[in-house]
Amino acid sequence: MKKRRNDRLAFAVAAALLLGASSAAFAQAPSTAAGQNSTSAEESKNLAKHKLESYGLTDPKLKQLKHGWKGTAMKDGKPVNVELREDGSVTIK
Repeated sequence: MKKRRNDRLAFAVAAALLLGASSAAFAQAPSTAAGQNSTSAEESKNLAKHKLESYGLTDPKLKQLKHGWKGTAMKDGKPVNVELREDGSVTIK
């Protein structure tokens, strides 16, 4: 009888820990209905601009695509076409 009570207690503690851990994981990343992190479009655009600036590009003008950003920027005083994909890769033409 004592062993059964200990087993039940151990099960209850394990279940509470699992529930607590899964709740903490949900609390860390607010999500939208689509299940994606809810980063605003303005925050995303600023991150894209900073990434392009790290490549020596200035004055980026970007349009959001389904999987990244596309637009123009200046490189060494000349206009260039740029594309930044969601995987972080940058194309400069």
